[in-house]
Amino acid sequence: MVNANVYSERYVTPEMNLIFSPEYKIWLERRLWISVMKAQREFGLDIDSEDIEKYERAINDIDLDEIARIELKNKHDVKARIQHYVKVAGAKGVIHEGMTSRGLTDNVEQVQNRDAARIIWAKSVSSLRHFGEAMVQCRDMTMTARTHHQPAQPTTVGKRFATLAEELMLYIGRFQDFIRDYPMRGIKGAVGTQIDMMILLKDERKVDELERRVMQ
Repeated sequence: MVNANVYSERYVTPEMNLIFSPEYKIWLERRLWISVMKAQREFGLDIDSEDIEKYERAINDIDLDEIARIELKNKHDVKARIQHYVKVAGAKGVIHEGMTSRGLTDNVEQVQNRDAARIIWAKSVSSLRHFGEAMVQCRDMTMTARTHHQPAQPTTVGKRFATLAEELMLYIGRFQDFIRDYPMRGIKGAVGTQIDMMILLKDERKVDELERRVMQ
């Protein structure tokens, strides 16, 4: 799968292209909608389990051309994706209740960034292994080292690989911490007050628990 830009076409791996493809983003949105519906139903909203099952069965039924046609009419990208999902699922329009576009797209983009970061981390670990092999193989290979582009002192190619490996090793640890602590945005409404979900559930504790479950 290739996305419509020169970096995607020329340089990006299939795994990374998939994460940032329109289809995968819509699939993630649908996963989020289903998670919210399940929590809302458990906390008392009138949502039939049959409708949730219909949405689950239709999660992979994505027609980008049809979504584009709908958006051309209603002039709203998220509404177009909602309308298309309701249609292909053949279910009641109970998705996106108490949510806003920001609660949907911001969380999905966080997941995309996290998933992409995991790929980069794994490739960094692989690169570190290759640096380790190279510094052993080249430990006795002498070269002229330079400072401000001037020949300075002799060193070895292995030493240069070791320096790169040390820097990468420090980066990998910090990057792993970054991935572990990377936040979701939460279901907090247009300006972060959660008032829309509070109106639906009428219980502050239910709102907090819904958010915790959906983000998990």
